[in-house]
Amino acid sequence: MPCACSLDELRAARQLGASKAWLVATSESRVMDAVMGAPGEVRIVTALSGSPLSCLDVRGMAREAHVGGMAVVANAGVTGLFGCAYGQLGADLTTVKLKEGLTLVAAADVWLSERMSSLAHLVSTCGPSIEDAEALHAQLESGARGWRRQSDVAQVAASYLRCHPSVGEVRYPGLKGDPSFSVAARTLQSGFGPLVDYRRKDADGWCRVACDTDDAKALVMELELRLMALAVGDGSHAS
Repeated sequence: MPCACSLDELRAARQLGASKAWLVATSESRVMDAVMGAPGEVRIVTALSGSPLSCLDVRGMAREAHVGGMAVVANAGVTGLFGCAYGQLGADLTTVKLKEGLTLVAAADVWLSERMSSLAHLVSTCGPSIEDAEALHAQLESGARGWRRQSDVAQVAASYLRCHPSVGEVRYPGLKGDPSFSVAARTLQSGFGPLVDYRRKDADGWCRVACDTDDAKALVMELELRLMALAVGDGSHAS
């Protein structure tokens, strides 16, 4: 059986809407291999994905999966600890990559103990070091602020791009009018995330902006220079 959770692990579990969480000193891919090897069918869900970016209805997907007898596993790769409380939306288990070789697993007790013996073995044998525990503590102390800041910057960038004459379309769940705005409003928390997708006019592909800065003004200036350079390259900007 898994070892008892630390206070920080319990804090992380509550943040993700789960009852318990464990740090596992191994890669997320190894954790997912254990998940997929569990008895019964498993459905993987995530809140933010796709190109162009959209927010998916995690609650609806979880409900549908449970009706079909499937367990629901959430991958919090984009939203991390603070963007989405997957457990409250119906996920039986949530995995979060905290850093290379360190994964947080948050689950309902019964699902982990009765259906996930292989994962329980990982939890028991790949316990965290002091450095791993410190990494989780640091994430809990500063991660929420980081998610909110990045979401705020992304909101500014998305609003700027939507008004830019060279941009034909913008996808960001925090924009009113975005196809997934209403789903995002009831799925995400403390912001709409750091990723913005846009498509230039008369272009087929989508470009992604990862708003991992605190300086919205600098990011907007960078985007303006990028769009001007592309316009010059296309011959659509006067020299």
